[in-house]
Amino acid sequence: MKPTPLLILTALVCGCSTAPRHTEHAPPIVARNENAPAAAPAANGATAAPPGADQDLLRQGYHITHRRGEMLYCKQQAMTGTRFMSNVCLTEEQIKDDQRRAQEELGRVHAGACLPHSCND
Repeated sequence: MKPTPLLILTALVCGCSTAPRHTEHAPPIVARNENAPAAAPAANGATAAPPGADQDLLRQGYHITHRRGEMLYCKQQAMTGTRFMSNVCLTEEQIKDDQRRAQEELGRVHAGACLPHSCND
């Protein structure tokens, strides 16, 4: 008995429509800058920051990368709605501006908030 073209087409479509299985043990994919110089370890075991690096941003979990002659601060962040991580790199000015805008927005939310004991219902 010969398989009909319709049966072959159905098998092909079903086989291609299933998603590949992902293992929980797969390491995350990380973007790396191959041109960046390796940082020398400091005396206390931490990596030494280049001169002019913002220590506050490094404490927040950012690491330094150089691209096109510019120092960028990079951090792994989860992509909204997924389990995937993304390596986000920004300049110090961009990060500070984002933080300033977030604080302003938080201030607006708190200024418009009505506390239960202070609201007139």
